[in-house]
Parts: sequence; C-alpha cells; structure tokens
Amino acid sequence: MPSVLHLHKASAGSGKTYTLTRQYIEYLLVNDEGRLCRRRQITDNLRHILAITFTNKATAEMKERIVSALSKLAYSDYTKRRPDYLDYLTELTGAGEEEVRGAAKTSLSVLLNAYSDFNVSTIDSFFQTILRTFAYEIERSDSYGIELDSDFVARSAVDAALTDMNSDNPDRQVRNWLQNTMEHFRKKDKRWHHLRPTAPCRGEDEFGRLQEAPRSAEKIS
Repeated sequence: MPSVLHLHKASAGSGKTYTLTRQYIEYLLVNDEGRLCRRRQITDNLRHILAITFTNKATAEMKERIVSALSKLAYSDYTKRRPDYLDYLTELTGAGEEEVRGAAKTSLSVLLNAYSDFNVSTIDSFFQTILRTFAYEIERSDSYGIELDSDFVARSAVDAALTDMNSDNPDRQVRNWLQNTMEHFRKKDKRWHHLRPTAPCRGEDEFGRLQEAPRSAEKIS
C-alpha cells in the first residue's frame, strides 16, 4: 500500500464518493508492487488506512459504499453484471477475475471481523481521537465532553462584527451588509435591533451610528 497522502479535489456531484471508494479498496487489496495482497497484508493495510470526510452522513455513506463494493466483488455473478471496480482491479494488478473475487472475500472478512480498524471518520472526530490519545501528555482529562452552544457562537459573531465596525479599518462589505440588513427589517416592520451586542463592547457605540448612517448602499429587495 502506498505510504503517500492522496488528495482528491472535486466539486459536488462529480463522483467523489465513487473515486474515494475505489481508492480505499485499492489501498486495501493491492500492495506496493501492484499485486493483490494476502490476508496478512490486508489486515495490516486496514489498520493503516484513514479516510477523512466532513460530515457524519458522508462517513456512513462512505463505509456503506466500501462494504457494498467489496461484497459485490466477492459474491456477485460476473456473467450477469460486472461489479464496479472489477475491470479497474484486473487491469491494475494483472490478476484474473477469480483472483480478485478471492481477495475481495478475504478483505470483506478481515474488515467485518476487525471493524474497529475500519477508519473512516469526520475531521472533528479524528482530532478528538488524537486529543484523547494524548490527554495525559497535555495534562487534560480524557473524559471531557463536547457541547456546541450555537446561540453563543451566533452572539459572538455579531459582537465581533459590530466591534470591527468601530475599528480603525472596518470591513466595508460587512458595514454595508449591516446597514442594508437593518434597513430591510425596518421597512418590513420587523425587529432589527436583534443585532445589538449581548454585552458592552466597542461595537455598541458603532451600532448606534450605523442606525443614522446614510442609506446610500444598495438596498435589500
């Protein structure tokens, strides 16, 4: 299995999952010499492959695709429908179809019997694993929990934006957006003072000035 980092850059809907599944199976089944691996090599490969995704949904889909692809390679009737990646693997390794079938059966068996070594995870889950692994070294408890306070994040973002408006070099685009947003809510007779900072800060003075600022910027329709 290659020891290099392999990156794929692609837009949504361009077949990333298909490509990543093929890449994972290749790393699992094929050695550095381009030949199909035996059980011992496959077991070792499984422990050293890490696939990173952005969401839990993508993680579940990726795992499902890999298991499904290996199952089709191992047990489907090739005369009725050739499974995905069969032609790719035979061409890559020079092996026959039955050899690929045998390797896929072995890989599927190894993967299902050592499922904890099947490392497909989100970025945040990966870093949490690292943090817990080295909790002692960084003098932290490994029993900590993680909570996401979305209201706090939103309030902090508003505070930061308003504080920036009172800085020596405010972001003009953000300022225009705030002015347009307040004007939009004012015209709709909606509450627009929800942008007020949650705690006293430099941005609170700027908030008052924004209310009186000229409305020359482009308005929200």
